[in-house]
Amino acid sequence: MAENTQAFTFESKRQMTVDQFENAVRIEATAEKPVKKVLFVTATPKIVSSEKVGETLNYTGKTAYNVVYESEEDGLVSCLAESEWTNKTTLKEDTYFLKPVAAENTVTGTSATEILLSTLVNVEVSALVSEQVVSVEGLDESYVALAKVHEYQKAINTASDNITEVAEEEVNQKLDDIVYSTGDVRLISATAGIDTVTLEGQVQVNAYGLAEGKVVAFSKTLDFKQEIGALSSLPSHKVEASVYLSQLKVTASVNEEKTTLIYSCEVHADAVVYSTESATVIEDAFSLCKNLNVGRSCVQEVTYEGFGSQTNNVVGTFETENALDELYFAYQPSVVQGEVKKAENGLEASGFVEVSLLAKAEGGELVTISGSVPYLINVEKNANDGLELSAMVTNVRLRSATEVEVTAAINASYHNTKTDYVSSVCEIEEVEDKPQKTSAIRVYVVKENEDLFAVAKNLNMRPDAILAQNPGLDEGVEAGTRVVVYSQLSANFN
Repeated sequence: MAENTQAFTFESKRQMTVDQFENAVRIEATAEKPVKKVLFVTATPKIVSSEKVGETLNYTGKTAYNVVYESEEDGLVSCLAESEWTNKTTLKEDTYFLKPVAAENTVTGTSATEILLSTLVNVEVSALVSEQVVSVEGLDESYVALAKVHEYQKAINTASDNITEVAEEEVNQKLDDIVYSTGDVRLISATAGIDTVTLEGQVQVNAYGLAEGKVVAFSKTLDFKQEIGALSSLPSHKVEASVYLSQLKVTASVNEEKTTLIYSCEVHADAVVYSTESATVIEDAFSLCKNLNVGRSCVQEVTYEGFGSQTNNVVGTFETENALDELYFAYQPSVVQGEVKKAENGLEASGFVEVSLLAKAEGGELVTISGSVPYLINVEKNANDGLELSAMVTNVRLRSATEVEVTAAINASYHNTKTDYVSSVCEIEEVEDKPQKTSAIRVYVVKENEDLFAVAKNLNMRPDAILAQNPGLDEGVEAGTRVVVYSQLSANFN
């Protein structure tokens, strides 16, 4: 019996579950601007803390709300608020990553001074998952083994941090208030250094203010570049990173006839640093002297190779039921992914961008309308896994009183991964002695899908002995090839 074994462990980041819960909140409206009608609500959740006890993962967070409502006398009014929450889930893995998303906001009640909301929060729980490959080793000379040097990824460290960016912009208008702001984050690069990881990206922000009762639009791109600590990392290592916008706030500081816009955002970043290691794996083995019971294992391995992102602009129209007089702005755009299929130059993705708009009807009433525009985009050839799409509306206009044209920028981010199956001999049990062959000459015809090792196994010979007796043969034997081998006669004279 072969008792010596060696093992190695490779790791990959995987989404384990989506934890879902509802969070109820009461928001106080401005006393001087009583609520007539809530127009829309947006919510941005973030994780504040987490702790794992056994297999229970406890975490806390808070959600920032932007409520836009119509007041009896003051028209559009914006109200900001925060709500704290706690929750828990079950997770076996020790290294984890949390990403909260506000899936749905529901207004459950209103009065002149308060707004009651219920938010459905989805928390995407990912973890670093380990898989172990076990292979026999130390086989003696009576064994013939098919060995392979296998390269695999090992997670040497993880890092998480919040990246804060603040920028100012002066505009030649006197604004009364900022009604609404929205943003989308894009990771451009993630590189390892000595004990650090450097992340670079952009946050695209759209903001909408009020100037003498009119809605005015502004946009700003905030670039970020930050190093976060990751001990034992080296420039040769690969970094798997993810980011999400955890906080966004745009405020206005008025000075005479000018306004300074202050953009403040927080981006949460998670990173896993991988090194490339190697180990010898015995994929198959047989003995020249013994019959064997061979135990095998097969493990699926997903190797992270890199990431990328690109932006595609789409334009589409949709019809409205009510005749509109003016469009103010779009809010809460979302991408409904349809079919994703392989194309000659990468991936082809189709679906819809769902858009909600704040508008004024022909009768003067403030209304919210929804519609969708189709998209068909090509994602470059390196993309093969984890396609995530987000959208920012860059322009809306009325083509007629009942037709709206929407221009949206779709950001496509993706991971490049390679999936492999690692097969190994994990256990060998010697059963009994093999009977000796008595024929001096044997002719073997190579079967379909057989390689030299399989031929050697069937002939109970070493591959190098077969090659030595068949000079025109090489390791890439083809089906139908005749292999002639010579063996010593075995006789027993008692």
